[in-house]
Amino acid sequence: LLVQAYATGERAAKTQHHASLHEGVENAVEMIRANTVQSPPEPLRLKELAQAAHTTPENLCRLFKKTLELGPLEYAKLARLDRVANQLRRTPLSLKEIALSTGFYDAYHLSRSFKQVYGLSPKAFKESPYNEWLSQKNPIIRTLYSR
Repeated sequence: LLVQAYATGERAAKTQHHASLHEGVENAVEMIRANTVQSPPEPLRLKELAQAAHTTPENLCRLFKKTLELGPLEYAKLARLDRVANQLRRTPLSLKEIALSTGFYDAYHLSRSFKQVYGLSPKAFKESPYNEWLSQKNPIIRTLYSR
């Protein structure tokens, strides 16, 4: 991106992946981003995301699968897990407090989901000197922070 920005003279360059998002997917991603920063986030419904994208729930799922290779609710869950990883790295909060602030039912459900994505328990992730690098294992990092 730096080379692209230097070569084109643009101050801000977007990734190619993000630039190719369908407008409906972009609207849904924005809604998910806004929801994720709430503490705790409101439960997202597929129907509400589809309305924000001005399409049907079925078409939104198809567009997400085509452009991001996962569904919209899965994307929302990964966005919440990214927030969990940031809180684990930067705050002294307990796992229960993090679970409640990020919209997970309890610490058990959070821990199970976290381990599926990052390959480590939240405790092992927090104690790892490589947790900044490990947080890149979340497949939505590029689209979540490409703005």
